[in-house]
Amino acid sequence: MKLKANCRYITTLKITALVSISKFKQPGPRAPPLGLAKSIFYRRENGNLGQTTLFIISVSLRCVQRNENKTRIYDKKQACYYCGKLYTKIARHYEQKHESEREVTIALSFDKGSPNRKKHLEKLRLLGNYHHNLTVLEVGKGELIVSRRPSTTKGCNPNDFLPCEHCLGFIRRQELWKHVKSCKFKSEKIETSKYQKVQEKSKLLLYPAISTDSRTTRLSKILATMKSDEVSIAARNDWLIKEIGVVLVEKYGEKQNSLISQKMRELSRLLLQLRETDASPNSSLSDFIKPGRFDDVVSAVKKISKFQFEKGVQDVATPSLSLKIGHSLKKCVNILRGHALRAKDKVLEEDADNFEKLIASEWSYRVSHHSLNALNAKKFNKVELLPLADDLNKLRKSLLAKMSSNMERLEQEPQLEVWGDLAQATLARLVIFNKRRGGEASKLLIESFLERPDWSQVNSTEVLSSLNGFEKELSKT
Repeated sequence: MKLKANCRYITTLKITALVSISKFKQPGPRAPPLGLAKSIFYRRENGNLGQTTLFIISVSLRCVQRNENKTRIYDKKQACYYCGKLYTKIARHYEQKHESEREVTIALSFDKGSPNRKKHLEKLRLLGNYHHNLTVLEVGKGELIVSRRPSTTKGCNPNDFLPCEHCLGFIRRQELWKHVKSCKFKSEKIETSKYQKVQEKSKLLLYPAISTDSRTTRLSKILATMKSDEVSIAARNDWLIKEIGVVLVEKYGEKQNSLISQKMRELSRLLLQLRETDASPNSSLSDFIKPGRFDDVVSAVKKISKFQFEKGVQDVATPSLSLKIGHSLKKCVNILRGHALRAKDKVLEEDADNFEKLIASEWSYRVSHHSLNALNAKKFNKVELLPLADDLNKLRKSLLAKMSSNMERLEQEPQLEVWGDLAQATLARLVIFNKRRGGEASKLLIESFLERPDWSQVNSTEVLSSLNGFEKELSKT
C-alpha cells in the first residue's frame, strides 16, 4: 500500500490480512465527515523486515443522523453473520438468503413476532456485528456497528466501546457494567459476584484484533529473562500461556515484569503436571480447558499445591498457588471463548462456556475453600513481633545520618554507587514515615513530588483550623 506524495503521511506498508486492501488515500486538511469519529494512529512493528511503520487506522463510528426538521434518520445497517454484507433489514435477509442455516432454521421455527423468534434473530444480528467489528479493528479500516449509536459527536469515539461478554454487542465502556447486570442473553445458571471486571473480560474478547507486535516484543523480553528450566520452556512453547502473558503486559506494562513472569510460570507448572498425569508430553493447556478434563485440572492443582488430608481435615501447603491458578484459568477461558467466536467454532465456544460453569459451581468448595482456610489458619497462628520505640528511633537516626553523609559525598564527588545508597535510604525513610505498604512509596516519582500543589493555598481555613501544630507544619511542606 503506497500513499501519494501529496498526502499528509508518506510511508510504505505491506500487509497480509483476511481483507485485501489495494490503495488507501489519506485526505489532506479537509475535515472528517460529519458524525464520524476521528482516525486513530499507532505504530506496528514489521516482524519480517524488522522495521517500524506508521499504520493509519481509519476506524469510524457513525452517530445518530437527523434531517433538516431534526427528525431522526433510521439508516443503521447490520452485518450478516454468514456473508458479512451490510443490510438495513437483516432479519429479512436471513429469511430470504440463509434460511437453510441451522441457527436461522431454529429462529424461523418459532411463530412470526414471537419473543423466541426475535431473541434468536437478535442473537444472530449481534454475532454478525461482532465479527464485522473484529475485522474492522484488525484491518484498521471501516465503521464500527454499536448497539446504541451516540446522539452527539462529542461521545462518538470508537475507543469508548467494548463488547458485552454475553450478547457480544458493543456498549459504551462507562455503561458496560450496567448492561451486563441486565443483559437478556446472560446465563441464569452462573452465579456472578457483585463486583466484576467486565471491561477486562470484554478486552479479552477483542484479543488479538487489538493486539500489536510491540506487546509481543515486550513479552519476549520477559521470556528471555525467565529462569532457564523446564517450566520456562513449557511457557515459551504454549500459545495460550503466551497469550495470557500478552494480556498481562497490556494491563501492567513493563513495571510488573516479575508479576507477569510469575503468573506464566504458575500456569506452566500446571501444564507440566497435567502432561505428567495424562502421559501426553506434547499437550497444550487449551487441550485441558474442556468440561471432560475439569476433574484432571482440579487434581493437578491439588497436587502442585500439595493438598493433604490429615486428622480428618484438608490441609494445603501452598494455598496461595491454587488461588492464583484459579484466577488465571478464568482468563484462559475468556481468551478461548474469544478465539472460538472469531473462528465461529461452536464446539470450542461450548467447551469454554461449560468449563466456566464448572469453575463457578465446583471450584469454590473443591479448591478455594480449603486454600482460604489454610491461609487464615496460618495468619491466625503467626506471631507478629512489633518493633520497640527505641529500635525505631535508632533506625530513624541511622537513616538520617546515612542520608546526610551521602549528600555531602555527592556534592564533593558524584558517584553512582553513592547515589544508589542515598536513594535506598530515602526510600526507607519514606516507608517508615508513610506507615503503609512499601510499594506505595517505591512507585512515587520525583516528578510527582516536584509538581505537588501548594496545600496552604488549596486547603480551606476550616480544615486548617482543625489541625494541630504538627499537622500544620506538615501541610506547609
